[in-house]
Amino acid sequence: MSKDVLSMLGKRAQPKPKVSKPANDQHLSKKSQNVSSTSFTSNSFPFQWKVTGTHLITNIPKTNFLEEKPLKIAAFDLDGTMITTKSGMSFARGADDWQWFVSTVPHKLKSLHQEDYNIAIFTNQGAVVAGNGPKSKSYHNFCTKVNSIQQQLIALESQMKIMVFASPKKPANAKSISSSNLHETMRKPQIGMWEAFEKYVTSQGATIDKDHSFFVGDAAGRKADFSDSDKQFASNIGIKFYVPEDFWTSV
Repeated sequence: MSKDVLSMLGKRAQPKPKVSKPANDQHLSKKSQNVSSTSFTSNSFPFQWKVTGTHLITNIPKTNFLEEKPLKIAAFDLDGTMITTKSGMSFARGADDWQWFVSTVPHKLKSLHQEDYNIAIFTNQGAVVAGNGPKSKSYHNFCTKVNSIQQQLIALESQMKIMVFASPKKPANAKSISSSNLHETMRKPQIGMWEAFEKYVTSQGATIDKDHSFFVGDAAGRKADFSDSDKQFASNIGIKFYVPEDFWTSV
């Protein structure tokens, strides 16, 4: 997993956030540190995107944890869980080809926010390439889509922010900054994305309440599922797991 400290995480401000020095990592060279030219002085979600090496995409609100109590995490897969395609195709045809999985999704997320849950997305994005140099069309489409999701949530609840962790595809036609092993570590059911998230939480002096945290995903090992990677991801972390069909319709 990356030892890089991720930028600003959480949902409440802290007067003097702790700044951790980048640790030496046997998997990462200096080149593999943040290659995004994004300015992180902005509070606007569309300008918070960050790429670490070629193995991790994040968007984390520019705020910090202030509470002393452990943090409750409501974590979700993205495609097939929070959203689905408007076209009915298995894979989106563009940045605008999405709709909520069911109409209750945004209102359920609002309720979780009001219950002091920190909302996070952990998603494998095997069709997205990110890394050094100009950003790919797939990266642009992914960011644009999630920006649109965030905008709809903010329209419903102005203080609702989501944290995004995405595992992109290892570049095939260019020299990858990050190793194959590091790319694999970030891909569910491996927990590299969660560990990157957890590392920042710890660096801010906070802890995670795993007993009251959960992950929702559609890859549950059911007969029609393509895999059980989401279910195993939750199991490997040690948190509860739900499938979207049950979670979004529950009271």
